[in-house]
Amino acid sequence: MKKILIRLIGFIVLIYCALCTYMFLEQEQFIFLPEKLTAKEKLEIDIPFKEVAIPVNGAKLSGLLCTVYQPKGLIFFVHGNKGNLNDQQQAARFYTSLGYDFFSFDYRGYGKSTGQIESEAQFFNDVVAAYQHCLKDYQEDEITLIGYSLGTAPASYLATKSRAHQLILIAPYFSLKKMTIHRYKVIPTFLLKYPFETNEHVKKAKQRILIVHGDKDAVLPFEGGKALTQFLGKDDRFLRLPNQGHDDLEKNPQFRKAIRVFLGIQ
Repeated sequence: MKKILIRLIGFIVLIYCALCTYMFLEQEQFIFLPEKLTAKEKLEIDIPFKEVAIPVNGAKLSGLLCTVYQPKGLIFFVHGNKGNLNDQQQAARFYTSLGYDFFSFDYRGYGKSTGQIESEAQFFNDVVAAYQHCLKDYQEDEITLIGYSLGTAPASYLATKSRAHQLILIAPYFSLKKMTIHRYKVIPTFLLKYPFETNEHVKKAKQRILIVHGDKDAVLPFEGGKALTQFLGKDDRFLRLPNQGHDDLEKNPQFRKAIRVFLGIQ
């Protein structure tokens, strides 16, 4: 009986170690959900735009720039974990309608961007490189950083590394580390290559901040965004959107009004 118990425990330990190894080696498959495009494919954007290529270490990022006449500034938009630049058309249309130029880019392995994501440091460095590319044509005090979903951690990180004018976080999360603890209690967090600690970056950010989150978000729970309010200052704002899910926030009248007010548009 004792030998059977020892073998059973050994088998359970073996399975657990195999599971942890798999989670460590394949975690990019759980976090990032890219849709690739060939270099010859045209972006399906129905407003004037131009494509830009941004060289980074070992890869080239595909960027999208939509411009307007006499822009109020630039929206630097860090998108979520799915799709590619074609999925940013709704955001591009909304912010250009407010009189802003709009820039977004695809992460490595997304859209026409080459290479593959291998670490959090590499991922964040690519975001900084895309931002520095924009500084060729825009002053920092003209730039509003916006992070959506997965993009809220890198956008808030970028805020700590720049003098961008302001920061907007849409449907954010407190940290992927905390979400891992909550959802996968048996997986040790030291295996997580992408802790994406939005909370730590928001603490350090000097910009004025707006956080917007739908209270019916089934992808990134509302509680994660609300928890970030403990780090906000007196000039910062938090907006709860009743009955709003994770997507299509630009169609929500309350969201549209909040963005206009935050940007100072009458």
